[in-house]
Amino acid sequence: MDAIQALIERALEEDLNSSADHIAADLTTSRIVPEHARARASIIARQAGVVAGLDLAHAVFQRLDPDVGFEAHVKEGDVVDDGALIVQLQGPAN
Repeated sequence: MDAIQALIERALEEDLNSSADHIAADLTTSRIVPEHARARASIIARQAGVVAGLDLAHAVFQRLDPDVGFEAHVKEGDVVDDGALIVQLQGPAN
């Protein structure tokens, strides 16, 4: 496992294990959301800036679920305005 993957594993383990609401949320989702439902989400810039970390973000989403589609609308290092579409995601809703 390379350093990036190890970092992702540690961060996700810490995040998922530190949230008492995580288990309740998963139970609620499994009861309400149909098994094969799909969802879409967007990552939007909250302020003007320089895009950084796209490869890391993609790796995290792939680690969580390899079926998540990750479509970057900008490149690493691009300067973006407030409200710019950075990434669109789609995949399983559960």
